Amino acid sequence: CLRNSGELEPERDESIERSRKALKRAGIKAVPFYKTVEFSKNLDETYCARLEAQLQKMGILDALVVSADDFENIRKRCPGFLDTVLYVKGNGGSGFSGLTVSEELEPALKETVQRILSNIYADEEHGQGIYLGRDGRFCQGVLAGKAEKDGGAEFVGVLARKRRKEQKIQELTAEIQKILESMESTEKEIAGVQVQIEQLQEEYQ
Repeated sequence: CLRNSGELEPERDESIERSRKALKRAGIKAVPFYKTVEFSKNLDETYCARLEAQLQKMGILDALVVSADDFENIRKRCPGFLDTVLYVKGNGGSGFSGLTVSEELEPALKETVQRILSNIYADEEHGQGIYLGRDGRFCQGVLAGKAEKDGGAEFVGVLARKRRKEQKIQELTAEIQKILESMESTEKEIAGVQVQIEQLQEEYQ
């Protein structure tokens, strides 16, 4: 039952799922980026959705966050690892205000996320780290583009994930109702045809 299941997650291919299971077996704590941050207070829904879209298009949203020690452990202990990790060694000076570190993280992961956020800039002229403009434009090295998203954010923030799950439940419930109505209509058609068959059989007896 979807209602009793865990949070909805972004779609992933099999190699990513296998890699994340391997990390878990190896005792390596790895958390998707979208679960390590929350939107800053007082941001409007349109900007939140756009920011999430930027992160998604850049491949950052579902990339893994690990501690400094585990970043090295992945290389040493998981040779078959096929996934994406966000990691920077040094602190930046961005003061990016769109996202904040989740208070639920353990200290080592909090430190990693703080370093990542300090390397995200809202000023395109800075020319370093990751640029996320309020108009949807983004840039990191040779990667550049623009993103937009209809509706609200779906993954960043506990409330957004809960809202998306309830929305998905409503969508599936409506789909089930349509299928049941279609089945009922089909059953009536079958019953009608059966009556016609029986009438024809009686006529030719």
